[in-house]
Formats: sequence, C-alpha cells, structure tokens
Amino acid sequence: MPELKRHRSGTMRQQVLEHPGAELRIIESEIPQPGPGQVLLEVSACAVCDMDLQIQMGLIHGGQFPLVPGHEIVGRILSVGSGVSFKRGQRLGLAWLGRACGDCWYCDNDLDHLCDKQQFTGLHLNGGYASHVLAEARHCYSMDTVRAGRSPDSVQDTGFWSEEAAMAPLLCEGSLAYRSYKPCRQAARIGLYGFGTAAQLICQMATAEGHEVYAMTRPGGEPLLELAQTLGAHWTGTLEQMPPVPLDAAILMQPTVELVPHALSAVRRNGTLVFLGMHASRVPAFPYDLFMDEHSIHSVSRSSRADMTQFLELCSKTALKTRIRTYSLAEANLALHDSRSGLHGEAVLVMRDGAG
Repeated sequence: MPELKRHRSGTMRQQVLEHPGAELRIIESEIPQPGPGQVLLEVSACAVCDMDLQIQMGLIHGGQFPLVPGHEIVGRILSVGSGVSFKRGQRLGLAWLGRACGDCWYCDNDLDHLCDKQQFTGLHLNGGYASHVLAEARHCYSMDTVRAGRSPDSVQDTGFWSEEAAMAPLLCEGSLAYRSYKPCRQAARIGLYGFGTAAQLICQMATAEGHEVYAMTRPGGEPLLELAQTLGAHWTGTLEQMPPVPLDAAILMQPTVELVPHALSAVRRNGTLVFLGMHASRVPAFPYDLFMDEHSIHSVSRSSRADMTQFLELCSKTALKTRIRTYSLAEANLALHDSRSGLHGEAVLVMRDGAG
C-alpha cells in the first residue's frame, strides 16, 4: 500500500476533485481554525459512497469545485469554536447533510434534509477525503457510544480493520437503511430486493426485532445470499423469483427499481413499498390493476438529523456489522475505481498515524 510522507505540523492533506471527470489530486494546505458553531475534526475514517462516484462523473450537479469528496466521516475533535458543547477528543460523525437554514417549516418539523437551503458535505462543503475536516457542530453526531462489528463473511479488508472504519458506512448507507426500515416496522414479512450494504443493515435491524426477512439478489449473487442467511434471513432467492408467501412490505434498493411491478405483485393488499436510493433506474409502466390494492409507497434519498440521531441510538445498543474494504488516503482513486467496478464491500479510507 503506497504511503504518503508525514505532513508538516500545522498542515493537512486533502484529496481534491478539481472538476467532474477528473482524478483526485492530493494537496497539502493549512489546517483551518473553527469559527463560531464549528468543530475541527481529525479524520479517522471516511467511507466511499455511490454519491461520491456520481459527483466525480458529473451526474450530481451543483458542486462547489474544486471540492473534497466524502460524507461518511468518523473523527476526533481537535478544536471547537465558540458556542459548541462538544469537547476536544470526542468522537463525532459527519454525514451528507452538512448545513440547513434552521428556520423553515422543514427544519422546524425534523425534515431538515428537505430544507431549500440545505448544503451537503462533499458537494457544497469540503468532506472527509482528508486528514482534517471543518464542520458545523449542529450537523455532527456523537459516536462515543456507537458500536460496529465485522461482517461475518470473508471480505478482504487489507488488514486495517478498525471499529471506526466499520462505523463510517453507518453514516450514509446505515441511516438510509434505517429510514427505509421505519415504514416497514409493523410488517411481519419484509422483502429486500438487492442485498448490498443498506440491505445487509436492514436485515440485521429487522431480524433483531423479530421480523421475517426475504432477501433477493441478481442471479450469480449466491455469496450475498449466503451472507443473508448468516445474518438471519428467513428465505433467500433471486430477484426474478416470487417469495413463497405474500410480503407485508418490500424495500427496493437503488439498482432494482425496474422491479416495481414484480414487487407490487409480491406485496399483499394494503402493504408497503419503499424505494431507497438516488439516481435509480426508471420505473417501468405497470398494469393499473396494481393500484387497486392500495399500497403505501415511500421514497427515501437522504436522512434528517432526527433520523440519524435515532439510528445512532439504535447502534449504541446493537453493534451492526458492516462489510468493508480499507484503503489509505493515498489510495482514494483506487477506492473509487474498485467501488465503480462493483467489488463487494464498502470502501473506506482509513487515516493512520496522521499520514493517511
């Protein structure tokens, strides 16, 4: 694994995306000081998200270039600005929602992720592909009591597994998994269409609360189905198969939205269907008769601060297992490439000994 020379005292290293389509380029700059309401974090780990790939490819617009990607960040506080209650040394998480107005109807009703003036970490605000990151304290989350574990399968994590690296995916995939699971919490039988990171976390939450999980993935995904069984799934099959019993709810992951008619047919009358993900495939036309069954349909694309807080409280009681592959900060381009290639497991940049 290539290593960077240790950076000078008072400076930080960042992987910078200068424009869509470019490779990341590492630069050294002065460490900023937090202003009122801000914290400076020394980054421990930052997961690589599908949205980072979309930003790099220019499929998500509005980025403030040049920018530092990354919004699934775990780090320790180095310093705080005035008016901040967090203390130096505390472990915090920083996620996609990096700023909101705090005054509109959405913000007042725990829907700040829908605020018209929202700004996102790693798109409008510099993110966690860096040794340090400056953040708004009100959009950070205490991670001091959060726990995470290793996935029970044999993903190669290059020998640098840590609990903080395993926590990083919780701050995006995990919170989205929780939001997708919430509308299904009264369902006895939950179908999962696709079994990537988010579905693996939903499976753990649902089985822990006594639900039957029916996990499906594309043909050739047998290792994922074996993992689903290990995580407690009641039944596993391919996406083309119909579950053996009617489902009370189904959650469709980002790449499986074309299966809406199939999933609606698998869900009982008055059941629930949830779409999880941004930039999903197009929903196909389907028979009007499916509307006669009065399904409840939800879409989930990001999380509010209230949702994140609830989810992390759950993670303080139950150590959810994440499936990760770790990389150094110097290997950020390789991590993006491997993620684009569809390798299993969430890529996580791990900072070690301040060198990245």
